[in-house]
Amino acid sequence: MQRILVVDDEIEVLKIIDEFLTQSGFKVEVAQDAETALEIFENKVPDLMILDMRMPGMGGEGLLREFALKKIDIPIIILTGCARIDGCPEYIKKANLKILVKPIDLSILLGMVNEGLEGWK
Repeated sequence: MQRILVVDDEIEVLKIIDEFLTQSGFKVEVAQDAETALEIFENKVPDLMILDMRMPGMGGEGLLREFALKKIDIPIIILTGCARIDGCPEYIKKANLKILVKPIDLSILLGMVNEGLEGWK
């Protein structure tokens, strides 16, 4: 079973995505902050991550910076209110990611999860 890590500081968003992806046949882990997500990665790297960019603490950008330093390369779906990445640091532009603009359409999210797990066809 493929493992997906969902990182978002909004509990309701975590619950909705967790339930939906679990019902879709995935093993889902959740983290409310980037620091917890890093701890999960130290135990076992998931197959894909869904990441909110704006969170307290390290936030999504800090987590992506850590991944670049540690050379972690998994598919990542970024949840954001803005679809533009120009002006972002180079490590974000080079990351193995796609952007999903909020509000989240769960059918689009599922399609992106499947694409990411298949190598972004």
